[in-house]
Amino acid sequence: MNKYKINGYINKDSMIHKVNPIIKILLLIFNVIVILNVSNIVSYIILYIYIVCVMILSKINIKYYLRNILTMKIFILFILIINFIFGYSIIESARIILNVIYIVICSSIISYTTSTLSINYALEKIFGVFNFIIPSRYIALTIGLSIRFIPIITMEAERITNSISLRGVEYSSIKGKITTISYLFIPLIYLSIKRSEVLASVMEVRLYNTNVKRTYYMYDKIRCKDYVILILNIIILGVTMLFGGRL
Repeated sequence: MNKYKINGYINKDSMIHKVNPIIKILLLIFNVIVILNVSNIVSYIILYIYIVCVMILSKINIKYYLRNILTMKIFILFILIINFIFGYSIIESARIILNVIYIVICSSIISYTTSTLSINYALEKIFGVFNFIIPSRYIALTIGLSIRFIPIITMEAERITNSISLRGVEYSSIKGKITTISYLFIPLIYLSIKRSEVLASVMEVRLYNTNVKRTYYMYDKIRCKDYVILILNIIILGVTMLFGGRL
């Protein structure tokens, strides 16, 4: 896998892969709510033990999760600088960083164990509940296409970076990295626009219409064990938030 990869389905025969995508998306939302509402060290220890167990059950090599965390190092450094400027305590800064890392791991688990088609299907079903308030199909389609474009853009970034290095541009120093980013920016925008135009043309030719009710080639039904997994996870996370939360 290329070093720029930050998401992408990895096919494994694991318990997490077999969980219904709707349940996984719901648990992701619930995990984010819980991690943003805990404040003591015991709650963080419980949550991190919980998420490490999920990582192990996914059968995905731990280095992929660690690599995703490392991609956030600039963002984490930015958080530390902002907190220092505004006088936040070290404990508060650590809490924010732990929250960011936890959310990144949860998102990585979803992206590695769920195909983009399944994620899009789950989002349509979840947002469909609010169809009378918001255009759920447009939102699901937008998110689904965004997820699909992430690996494509990262592969293009790798190709452009390799081309730059072959031309003798050095980007090991800070100045070199800034120069490389400036070289990447315009080609990536151009390629993204071109791919978007092609995708729009293909959808138009195939008469894609979000205003009509869609049918699915395969329906991923929620089974009894999916409900059991959902209830058990909600109990664990709910008790953790109850005893260590700020609500």
